[in-house]
Amino acid sequence: MEKRLKIRRIYWYCLDMSDSSKKFVSDALRELSDKLKQPPTEVAIMTEELPDKHAEKVSQLLCGSENISCTAASISYIIVNGLELLPGLMVYCREDSTIAQEVRKANPKALWGGQVDGLAVVCELNNKMAIWHEVLHLLGADDCYDSQTEKGTCEKAPGCIMQYAATEESVADWPECLCARTTKQLRDYARRQFSS
Repeated sequence: MEKRLKIRRIYWYCLDMSDSSKKFVSDALRELSDKLKQPPTEVAIMTEELPDKHAEKVSQLLCGSENISCTAASISYIIVNGLELLPGLMVYCREDSTIAQEVRKANPKALWGGQVDGLAVVCELNNKMAIWHEVLHLLGADDCYDSQTEKGTCEKAPGCIMQYAATEESVADWPECLCARTTKQLRDYARRQFSS
């Protein structure tokens, strides 16, 4: 019998960004989605741009944010559809945006982005690994570094994508960029989300 992959929906939204930025994000997420379907993770995600019917309200929330957790909860309330599992939202924005500043207020060491309650924010532009890192948080992966020292904790996989300040130069090729711990977290999360 053929194994059926279960799908997690991840929406993405570019806050006040150009069409070329939208293409960059779309391409990065399509590539990640293709890679996650393969061993060792075998996790299926569907990525799509946030529908226009939600974009204006989400933009208002992102620009008027005073508390990242409240913003994340409000956005989740807007984009949940009927019986669909709670989707995640990845926001790609400039580092001077209100939401990026809120992420840094919640975690001052999160210079390139962060994730809170299903809302991932990436403010390191043109860095595919920053996008992948934050989306993997939405799929259950934890950081592989000590948040106080920013030193990696993946001694057996120094090129792990969940390292601090991941770049294409510092991250290993797929699937070596997934340490055993990250792979297990992704598979366990998918199993929990889709068991029934």
